Amino acid sequence: MRMLALYIGNGAYILPTSAVSKQPICTPYILTDDELSRVFAAADNIKMRSTSRMLKAMFPTLLRLVYTCGLRPNEARLIKRSNINFTTGELLIEGSKSRKERIVVMSDDMLLQCRKYDIARTIVNPKSEYFFVRDDGTPVPNHQLFGTLKRCWKQANPDTPPNMLPKLRPYDLRHRFASAVLQKWLDEGRDLYAMLPYLRAYMGHENFSDTAYYIHLLPENLLNSQSVDWGIIDTANPEVSIW
Repeated sequence: MRMLALYIGNGAYILPTSAVSKQPICTPYILTDDELSRVFAAADNIKMRSTSRMLKAMFPTLLRLVYTCGLRPNEARLIKRSNINFTTGELLIEGSKSRKERIVVMSDDMLLQCRKYDIARTIVNPKSEYFFVRDDGTPVPNHQLFGTLKRCWKQANPDTPPNMLPKLRPYDLRHRFASAVLQKWLDEGRDLYAMLPYLRAYMGHENFSDTAYYIHLLPENLLNSQSVDWGIIDTANPEVSIW
């Protein structure tokens, strides 16, 4: 209804965001450290129907980029090579959900992996503007990203029947990133009120409530922490520069 009103424009009444359910269509699955390691190990040794070496080199990098940078899957999947600074590790994220550009900085390990992948990618598809590109020069499609992660999830759990495995989506890697960051800050005794604006800017959220959405995914010891008053999150509005 909101999107229809926005499309119509011309003074059409638009439902406030508070009227839109925040409940996810699918319950996110938060990977444990061991599960995350096994998924990436499976990606490094992915068994694909395609004989393309490009695809086999692509997905270990793509999946790690979604996780380590907390990107929306489409932000990573459709990123252009020209928007990657291979010297500083900066990513220019365009066309995000909020339609705002932002800068995200990769870790040193992630930058190194992107550099290695870029060598192979440039040899196969030097003219394509997209970083994660198929042999025909088009960006890797969404269904292939979903399918590959599903295949890695199965390979990471060979002793579990596929129908017994929890459903895992690329977006769950972003959930895992957010929960891991919040938990790390709590373990380090950081002031979460001071740090949340950085997470908000890094993940490209418009409102603090969007960042707070990830709170329900965190372990009970964080939710029950006496040092955290989650009720004041939406009343805080500090500004943070992405630089």
